[in-house]
Amino acid sequence: MPTRSTHLRSLVHYLDPHGEVFKPTIRPTPAFSPNADAERLKKALSGIGTDEQAIIDILGQRTSAERLEIRQTFAAISQESLHDALHRCLSGDFRDLALTLTKTPWEIMAEALFNAMRGYGIKERVLNEILSSCSRDDIPELKKAYEEGKCRLGLCRS
Repeated sequence: MPTRSTHLRSLVHYLDPHGEVFKPTIRPTPAFSPNADAERLKKALSGIGTDEQAIIDILGQRTSAERLEIRQTFAAISQESLHDALHRCLSGDFRDLALTLTKTPWEIMAEALFNAMRGYGIKERVLNEILSSCSRDDIPELKKAYEEGKCRLGLCRS
């Protein structure tokens, strides 16, 4: 059953700032095949050179849910995760974008929280923006993503 915050969030995302019905730029792909996309990404990320256009065509034209399905399928058909393959083959801002496109919203927020608390000083604005936008039901998901991210960095408690 949807919570009140989920319902309100869906209403906010349904209308643009002028009250017009929001029409997303990226819509679900007709005849979507995570297997075909994962295979194409695997080919684009293997061998000499990287087919960056294939990466753009796939990650840039799939919904968030479709990208997550591709991420799971890629891990099933490959010897490495999609995150590791993208990290190995890409660099700079393009790598950062590609990696972000393959994360869940919780993983993105957890990474922002981690970075806001890392180093000298805490970036309170980031903490406030993320935590104030989460409902009580959202916090466990965010906490789980935060702990999993820390473990991937080797910083989790044993």
